[in-house]
Amino acid sequence: MSILRVFISALAVIVATLECGSAALAQTNHELVQGKEIAIRLCAGCHHANARDLVVIEGVVVPSFNQIANVPHMSRERLEALLIIPHRPMSSVPLPVQDVRALASYILSLK
Repeated sequence: MSILRVFISALAVIVATLECGSAALAQTNHELVQGKEIAIRLCAGCHHANARDLVVIEGVVVPSFNQIANVPHMSRERLEALLIIPHRPMSSVPLPVQDVRALASYILSLK
C-alpha cells in the first residue's frame, strides 16, 4: 500500500470519528436543552437553581438542582432512580424514559 493510500485511509477514519462525535455532541446538547425545559416546567417550583433560596415542603428542605448534582457519588443511574421512584415530599410525575434521561443529564450538567 502506498503512503498516499495509508494517509487517505487514516484521514477517512478521522473524519468518520469526528462526524460521530459531532452527532453525539448535538444529541447531548439537545438532551440538555430538553432536560432544562422539563426542569423549568415541572420542577423549578420546588427545586430552585439558587441554593440560597430554601424551599421547605412537609418539613423537608428541598435541595436545589446544583445541590443534587453535587451530592457525593451521584451518578446518572442513581439520579434517574430518584426521579422515577416516588418519595416524599416529591410528587409523582410519570415521565417517559427519554424525559427522565434528559432531566438527569441537565441536573448533572450543573456540577
